[in-house]
Parts: sequence; C-alpha cells; structure tokens
Amino acid sequence: MKMRVVSVLSVLALPPALGSCERVLGTGDGAPQPVTDIEVVSTSSSSVQLRWTQVEDGAGRPAKYIIAFGPPTISTPVSVDSAIVVAGTLIGAPSSASVEGLDRGTSYGFIIVSFRGSLDSAPVFGEPSGRVLAATDADAPGDVRDLSAALVGSNSTTLNWSAVDDGTGNPSNYALVVGTPSVDWATALPTATEVLGPSIGSTVSRIVSGLNPTTTYQFQVASVRGRLGASTILGPPSAVVSVTTTAVSASTAFFSDDFDTGSRTNANGFTWGAQSRVTVSNERAFTGTHSLRFSFGPDAIASDSHSEQRFNLGRYLSEYWVDYMLYVPTNFVHRNDPPANNKFFMTWRDTYSDLAGGTWRIGYEYETSSGNTPNSTIRAMSSRWDFNSWESSGLNHPDNYKPFIGGTGPVRVGQWNRIRLQFKAASSRTASDGIMRMWVNDALYAQKLDGKFHNFFATPADAVLRNGYFLGWSNSGFTQETLIFIDAVKFYDVNPGW
Repeated sequence: MKMRVVSVLSVLALPPALGSCERVLGTGDGAPQPVTDIEVVSTSSSSVQLRWTQVEDGAGRPAKYIIAFGPPTISTPVSVDSAIVVAGTLIGAPSSASVEGLDRGTSYGFIIVSFRGSLDSAPVFGEPSGRVLAATDADAPGDVRDLSAALVGSNSTTLNWSAVDDGTGNPSNYALVVGTPSVDWATALPTATEVLGPSIGSTVSRIVSGLNPTTTYQFQVASVRGRLGASTILGPPSAVVSVTTTAVSASTAFFSDDFDTGSRTNANGFTWGAQSRVTVSNERAFTGTHSLRFSFGPDAIASDSHSEQRFNLGRYLSEYWVDYMLYVPTNFVHRNDPPANNKFFMTWRDTYSDLAGGTWRIGYEYETSSGNTPNSTIRAMSSRWDFNSWESSGLNHPDNYKPFIGGTGPVRVGQWNRIRLQFKAASSRTASDGIMRMWVNDALYAQKLDGKFHNFFATPADAVLRNGYFLGWSNSGFTQETLIFIDAVKFYDVNPGW
C-alpha cells in the first residue's frame, strides 16, 4: 500500500501501532468527547479532505485526533490499515485534514477518534466517530493509439490494439464502432460492440465478420471503464482505421465431390481413405441426390461412438482450404461422458499414429463442459508425439470454448451449415506462424495465427500436410442414433478469397 501523508493545522507523529485503541473509553466523566460531524469536503485522484468540529479532551483542553482509514467496511480503528494523528487547537472550532497518497479510483472509509495524552503512554480515548465514505477520483480511461487492421478478406478483417488502463489501474474494456465512410463516432456509439479487455499492455484482437466484399469500412475504438451502458465512462476514441474488403475469389477447387454418383469419387490425386460407419446415402442432400452419412450411437453411458471419413490430398501442401456443407440433426445431444471431446476435423502429414515420433496434427474438436446438453463448444487441437512424450502447441487457441453446435452457437441443428477451414503449416521448424481458421455460414468464427505447426525431426524437415479426416471418434457417445451428413466437399490449394 502507498504511504499516506496528511496536511492539517498541526500534525503529531504517526502511532507505531493501533493496538492501544482497544482502551477506548465511553463518554462519561473524564472521557474525551466524540467527534459527531465528520464530513468529506473534497476528493482528488490521490487524496480525500475531511472536516469536523473540534471537541474537548475530557480535561478541559482541545482533544487530539486519530484519523483512521481503510476499506469502506471499516468499523473500528483497530481494523484499519493506516492512521494519522492530528493535534487540536480550539474547542468548537472547525478542523480539517487532507489524507493524501491514496490509490486512485478507490473507495475508502474514514473514522476519527478523539484522545488526550500521548499514544506512547496510556492515552485516553473517546468513542469513535461515525464512519464516512469517500472515493478518490479516477483518471480518464487510457487512449487507444495503435488500432490496426490485418487479415482483410472478402467478408471479414481482424482488428488489433494494445490494452490500456481504465483510469483506475485496471484493464479497460472497449467500445468498437464500425461504419462506412465517413464513420461518425457520436452517431455510431449507440450501436457499438463491447469488447472485453485483457491485461494492460497485452494485445486485443477482434475478428469483425459479416462484411461485404469490395467495400470500404472504417473502425474506431475507445476504452471503457466498466461496461457499456447508460453511465459509460469512455476514453477518447482512437484514430479511424479504414480497410477495403477483397473480392470473392474465383479460384477453382482442385477436388470436389457431391457424391451424386452414389459413391465417393477420387480425382486429381485426391483419394477418399478408410471410413467407419460412413456411407454414401440418398436420405438427405444439400444439392443433388446424395451425401456422406455419418452414424453415431446408440451407445451406453461411458461407451464411445466412432464415425470417421479419412482422405489423402494426393500431394504435400504447406497450406490448403476446404469448403463443405454440414447437417446436424435435431436430436443431437452432446453427452458429458468423460472425456467429452468429439472430433470435428483433423489433418496431418503422413502418419497419424501416436507412436510415430515427431508427427504433428492440427484440427478442431467439439465438447461440452457440464451436464447432458444439446449444445457443444469448440476446442482447437494441435499436438505432436515425440517417442511417447506429449507436446501440445496450439491448445491455447483464443477461440476455445466458444458456443459451436446448437444453442447460441453458429452451427444450427436441423439445417445445412456451410463450414470453411484453412490450415497452414509453420514456415520453419522454429517458426510460430502456422494458421488455423474456421468460417461458419460465411462468417469468420475462429482463428489462430501463431501456431507451431511443423514436423519436429530433421527427417522429414519440411512442414507440409497431406492427410486428414472428417468427424471421427466420439468419446461422449450418443444415446440415440444420431445421423450427421456432409455434402458439396471442395478442396483448394490456392486462397479462394474467403
């Protein structure tokens, strides 16, 4: 705690301790009179000025005073974290003191105790005054001075800035406004998006999705003390940042399959691999007549399901994109059988086996956190095995545990959903620039831009991708048979402009 000082008419030495305050006397004969009218005169960011009427010390002289202060719940001087002593001058005259060196934007409680004699030698105390509360002033929330945009696509961009102080020494939250030129802060503020802030000095990263292609947008950010609302305390708005979204690319997929031949189709080196409980079915299709049918359950509690379709790209790629349609049925329920993580999409180089030293894999799982629920959250997975020594390098994905399937998640049950994925290996064995991104129904949903996605042994040293699978092992199982369908699958080896 900071050192406190006091500015008064006359000041005595600070008491070494307040233990002697336990000998407070009542207001009978010989007891100092209590202070009954303590009030707050003014406050600043580091001080509170108090005023009261001086009283008699029980022996006909002006009393001395202990000003005790601490948290707002302070009730007796013994419980305080600091105290100040003030000498009286004239009974009945006003006295004041300014307690300084306080923490900004902080609430305090103050109590005054009158006494006579010396604190070092059997002082005689009066009853404590009533408690008065005061809060030091907070500074204005800090300025956001480095707002920037990155990863501009056809319908999204990522905004970054450094987290600042909210004026009380705590991390700020933020108001983000989006508009087309020329954005007006005052007009846009009522529709601002609230962004919760991390620790001061760290980077705030916000995905802005739902934008239109080839359109110029402007962005501004201001720090907020507390939450957005009627009594919002804002810092000054940042400088305006403008971006123009890209056009939708006309890139051609190197492989596509709508399954309307009634079977899986291999082409351009791409091959469908092993599968478990997956068939080409005419029960439901996004376009045409057929789709891939994944069957999960029914399973007993603590029993797993397994429905998985593997593939081989037919080439080594440092980066690729996949686009497909996903149908999740209305009877989807994510059980909470531990462990409750179900695979969604995984990709790797050559060997998936845990025993293949140096291999790495990257992808997404979905899971539930508590209770049987129809809803799921997303969890990114990036890991490798090195002679059975586990290393995780991507589990700190910034979008982990966002709602995903059902509920408030973007994947809606009982209808087709568009899923788009991008995976990029790190540029070297020591780099942390691997990428994994997911779009759901044309909105950027999750991304990690600093992945250590690479092979760990000198042979093979190149960081590339070749294999993967859709869906997969279901550790939580399904009480009812649950049919998930995939259709209109496309793979790209050049950026399709999402």
